[in-house]
Amino acid sequence: MLLAVGPACVWDARIASEARVAQTEAANNNPGARALLPGFRYEGADDAAILPTPARRPDDWSWQVVRGTPCRDVDPPSALKGLEADQCLTYHRPDRPSRHVVAVGNSHMEMLLPAIVDAARRNGWALTFVRAPGCEFTSVALNNRISAPCGQWMRRAEAYIGAHKPDVLLMLATHSTVGGEGEVVRPETQRQVERWTRRGIDVVGVRDVPRFAEKHADCEARNGIAGCAFPSPMGQTNPTAEWAQQIRGFAPLDLLDLVCPDRSCPAQIGNVYTYLDNNHLTATYVDSMKHMVGDRLDTAMRTASSR
Repeated sequence: MLLAVGPACVWDARIASEARVAQTEAANNNPGARALLPGFRYEGADDAAILPTPARRPDDWSWQVVRGTPCRDVDPPSALKGLEADQCLTYHRPDRPSRHVVAVGNSHMEMLLPAIVDAARRNGWALTFVRAPGCEFTSVALNNRISAPCGQWMRRAEAYIGAHKPDVLLMLATHSTVGGEGEVVRPETQRQVERWTRRGIDVVGVRDVPRFAEKHADCEARNGIAGCAFPSPMGQTNPTAEWAQQIRGFAPLDLLDLVCPDRSCPAQIGNVYTYLDNNHLTATYVDSMKHMVGDRLDTAMRTASSR
C-alpha cells in the first residue's frame, strides 16, 4: 500500500507546485482580458500555462474567490425580510459608503462578483448580494413556475430591496439560451426595472453571457484549444439598450465583447480559460476583467443617475 500511496503523493505535490509557480508568474503570463486592450503587448513566457490549471478549472467559481459575510451576522433579523443565511451576503461595508449597491440574481450575476467587489472596494461602495442560484429576478409568478422556493425568494428579495432602498440595483436584464434566439428578455423584466426606477433607485441591467450546447473543455479534448472558439449565439445589439432612452434611471451594462471578441467566444483569452462549464465564466477570467468591468459599471451608474 505504501508503494501505491507514495507515487500518488508525489504526483499531487508536483501538481500543487506547478500551480503555485503558475500563479506567481500570472501577472506576465496570464493577462486574460487585458490582452484585448488596444496596444497590449504580451511579455510573458512562450510556453506559459493557461490558468486556472486544468485540474482547477471546473471548480473555479467566483464564490470560492470572493466570500461574503451573511447579512444576518451584521443586521438584525427584521432587516432580512425572511432571506436565509446564504441568500443575503455583504461584501464591502465601509462606515461612510459613497453608494449603497445591491446586486440581485442567480449564478450569472454571482459569477461577476470578483469584478464587482473590486469596484466596490476601489470606489467605497457598500455592496450586498441577494442571491438565489437557478432563480430569475422577474416576478413572483414566473419564479413559482421554476420552483416554489424561487417564488418565495423573489417575494423576500423584493421586500429586502424595498426596505433598504439602495442607490443602485444591479440585475440581469437578459437571459442567454442554448440554440434558438440565443438571448431573450424574460417577461416582467422591464416591469421589474421600472418598479425600482419609479422609487428613485437607479438600475443597471447586466446583459447575460452566452450559453453553449457543450463545454469548451469537452471540445478541446477532441479538437485542441485552437479549434474551440464557438460563434456567439447572441445578437450584436443588446436588446435592452433602448431602455436607456425609455426608462429614466436605467442604464445597460454589456460585457459581451470581453467574452466573445469579434463575435467569437474562444476557450482562452490571454492565457486564461474563459468558461468553466458551458455557461459560467471562470473566476480567474472575471478577475482579469475587473478594471474594464469597473470602468463600465461606473459609467453605467453615472449615466443612470444623470437621467
